[in-house]
Amino acid sequence: MKKTIIATLVLTSILLLITISPYVEWIEVFIIIGSISIISIIYNLFLKTNQKYSQIMFSSAFIGFLFSYVFSLFDLVVDHYKVIQGVPDGRFFTLSETISEFSDDLFIIALIVMISVTLITFASTTIYSKSVGKLHNT
Repeated sequence: MKKTIIATLVLTSILLLITISPYVEWIEVFIIIGSISIISIIYNLFLKTNQKYSQIMFSSAFIGFLFSYVFSLFDLVVDHYKVIQGVPDGRFFTLSETISEFSDDLFIIALIVMISVTLITFASTTIYSKSVGKLHNT
C-alpha cells in the first residue's frame, strides 16, 4: 500500500509537470483531488484500521488540505519557470510575487480539495465497511 501511495505521488507530480499554465487550472485541481482521494482512502482504510468516522473525516480533511497546498505550490513553482509572466510595466514576476499573487486562490483551492477529498473518502469508507460487513455476515 505504501508503494501505491508513492506511485500516486509520482504520477500526480508528472501530470502536474505536463500541464502548463500560469496558475493552477481546473484540470489540475481535478488531478489533485483524484490523487489525494486515493492517498486518503488507502491511508484510512488500509494503513489505519479500526478508526471511527470522526477520525476518518479529520484525517482525510487534514490530508486533503495539506497535500492540496503542497501540490498547488509545486505546480505554481514549476509553471512559474515554464511560463514567462510579466506585469504591465514590462518586468517579470519573481517567484514570491507569483505566489503572493495566487495565495488567495491557493487557499480557496485547498478548501475545495479538502471538502471533496473528505466527501469521497467518507463515501468510499462507508461503502467499503458495509460491503465487508455483508461479506462477513453471510
